[in-house]
Amino acid sequence: MITGSSSAPQGIAPSGYTPEQTIVYAVIVCFLAPFLRVIPVMTASITASSSLVGEKERRTIEGLLYTPLTNRKLVLAKVLGSVIKRTRLSRTSRVLAAQTPAHQAPADPAPVPYA
Repeated sequence: MITGSSSAPQGIAPSGYTPEQTIVYAVIVCFLAPFLRVIPVMTASITASSSLVGEKERRTIEGLLYTPLTNRKLVLAKVLGSVIKRTRLSRTSRVLAAQTPAHQAPADPAPVPYA
């Protein structure tokens, strides 16, 4: 049970939510959603750096270093390649998740009788 002020600022959650539901809604929308937008960038940078390390271990990085690309452009190309793939995957999964019935809350859940 939440104690203290039970009124949240208007516009935080849809009308009709209890204070507990308003807090959960605000945490998911205000804190979790922006964090989920950072995940593709984080995984892309990890993938790009491991890609460069893998090329060094396989001894194929010398061929890349002989190209007229600067080191900065080479790293940027690897990071952007990963970011684009991860961002597309993230957007696609968000669209599909929003369309599934599991993410649509029932209007009034029926109580479960205990036997």
